[in-house]
Amino acid sequence: MIRIEINAPGSQERAPRRRNAFLNGATILRYLITDDEKLETAIICKQPDVEFTTTDQELYDALASVKPYDSFKLPKLVKLFEVSRVAGVMHKRVLTEEKLEALRKEALIPKSDENIRP
Repeated sequence: MIRIEINAPGSQERAPRRRNAFLNGATILRYLITDDEKLETAIICKQPDVEFTTTDQELYDALASVKPYDSFKLPKLVKLFEVSRVAGVMHKRVLTEEKLEALRKEALIPKSDENIRP
């Protein structure tokens, strides 16, 4: 059996649709210092139709929130850079102690279902 596709002149093939997933600071911190198996699998075994994005501000917030007693693993950060696109923001803000504590609280509270916002 032979399959023949007929396309109208000037028509373009549809590219596979990609899903964007934005990684906020709390999600990045959660990935870096906890053993959230679902989140770790989503990032390490990234699906080809998913594009992870974040900003340099979110990365700064997450990295600045790591404490000396956290189990931070550098290879996880390397993998995060391999699979995500990092966009710069024009107006950077300083991470305050209040924001740091709120970020850690959000990152360390067990999530029931979704860690990545599509």
